[in-house]
Amino acid sequence: MITITVNKEEIKIPENSSIIHLLKQLELVSQGIAVAINESIVTKSAWATTELSAKDEVLIIKATQGG
Repeated sequence: MITITVNKEEIKIPENSSIIHLLKQLELVSQGIAVAINESIVTKSAWATTELSAKDEVLIIKATQGG
């Protein structure tokens, strides 16, 4: 297990986890969100192949509707 920070909260995930694995662990749907790792946006097409490392800082932003 490794420790990463997601939206300023430390969590543990299995080693070699991708962004897709993280989203499944957090029970988040992939539609309407953006993901950044260490202040760099990761394109949705790269989520399955981008592995997270210990101490990574992940920011997940959810789109909301409103006016």
